[in-house]
Amino acid sequence: NKMNSIKRYDTSKQWYAIHTYSGYEEKVAESIRQRAESLDMKDKIFEVILFDSNLIQPEVYSKRNQVVIEIKKKLLQIEIMTVRGMNAELEKFHNNIIEDAKKFEIYGTLLEALRAKQRYLGFRYGDETAKKLNPEIEYFENVRILSLEARQIYNSINTNINHYSSSIKYPEEIKKAINILQSYYKKTKSITIKFYYLFLQIDQYQSKNNYQKAQNILLQVKEMLENNISVYTKIRMGTILLNISNNNLLMYDFNESISYAKQSLNYFEENEVNAALSRETEFYSLFYTNKIEKAEKVIEELYHSSRTTKTPFLYSKRAYLFACIKTFNGKYNDSNELLKDVKEIEKDKEGWGIGIRILSIMNSIELENHDKADREIGKMKRQINQAATNKIIHKRNLIVLDILLQLMKTEYDFNKTFKSKQRQFKLLASNHADFRWKIKSPELIIFHEWFISKVEGRAYHHANAIKLEKEKYLKSALHAKQS
Repeated sequence: NKMNSIKRYDTSKQWYAIHTYSGYEEKVAESIRQRAESLDMKDKIFEVILFDSNLIQPEVYSKRNQVVIEIKKKLLQIEIMTVRGMNAELEKFHNNIIEDAKKFEIYGTLLEALRAKQRYLGFRYGDETAKKLNPEIEYFENVRILSLEARQIYNSINTNINHYSSSIKYPEEIKKAINILQSYYKKTKSITIKFYYLFLQIDQYQSKNNYQKAQNILLQVKEMLENNISVYTKIRMGTILLNISNNNLLMYDFNESISYAKQSLNYFEENEVNAALSRETEFYSLFYTNKIEKAEKVIEELYHSSRTTKTPFLYSKRAYLFACIKTFNGKYNDSNELLKDVKEIEKDKEGWGIGIRILSIMNSIELENHDKADREIGKMKRQINQAATNKIIHKRNLIVLDILLQLMKTEYDFNKTFKSKQRQFKLLASNHADFRWKIKSPELIIFHEWFISKVEGRAYHHANAIKLEKEKYLKSALHAKQS
């Protein structure tokens, strides 16, 4: 009763280690769980874990994470052995920890172990012997700093790319980051740093549409993970499979993309952001293979599940993708409702923002609401002019705007506009890098193909449109390979 009356101000969570008699571990753990229940302390005692039991389960922790926890336990043992004066075993313990920490590139713990060993050597053999470890400590302190910087650089670039529709905005930043990380790798030979810079090289090749080179590096990274326990974790393997899936998507190999996306799900928790990204990649491949019903089911699930997450950008993006499906299916009012939830991605004015505007214009035209279409075209013009002042604009979007302004001028006469803008339509349908449609861009419904369907008074032929784009990509890829 006294326990129930305690005011619980502290909401922080901490781990506590409990030592038991050998063979009583399970009984003690179960007793704690029962008492947490009976004393109404489940808001204070969140989880009870048996280290030796849980650590041997690969599905719970990767080998690397098992070693991290095991090393921390050994460091605690060293402190106990030091207090008890068990000096004969100490040096062996130190060396074992240092060896494992180097093998798995756990630099913070490695330095902790090296300094503990240095203290022990100083106490046992004197200051001169202890000082011999200084160069090694200084070297690994530098490696630790460079490793942390490498991760920060990689995360910063990756975050920017993920929040915009393309990595094309960051060619110089990516190039600079790769050079820095390569220099770090040369100094340290750290597999972890190599992992980061190879991933940035993948982004660089993808931004240049050189997906085959990106694929080669992706497979290299996959092999590196499989053969180096120092960098292997489930989430990293899942991430590489997800990236291979995405790269296959960019190469129009939709079946392989779906296959790798499904494989990657085996490495992520169900509600993890990466699991949702795998499903999103699957959505794109289903959409581009004209499996619209399946694609809609996937994106609808993602849209609703994103409501409960703390990632407004992803929720906003999925609302937009869901809106594109609604427009594709002729449910224009439903699409407009979903477009009310896209404020976060609209901040990307020249990418997602333009895609949103074009989709809204399509909906307005299909609903014969030309007044709203006029307003949306005016907004698109202002957006593009603003982006142009920052010298960040896709030339394809300039041509689309030009066509829409002409369409507005002719009071939405598609035939007249098409005849007067033949050169612009040829550019949009060409294989020129500046003007061609790009897969996985915000332009899910290909604008010039949609426009031509209006001219010809027929439905938008999605499968044929994607087939033509795939042929153009394959032609470009073959030309790049030969040159």
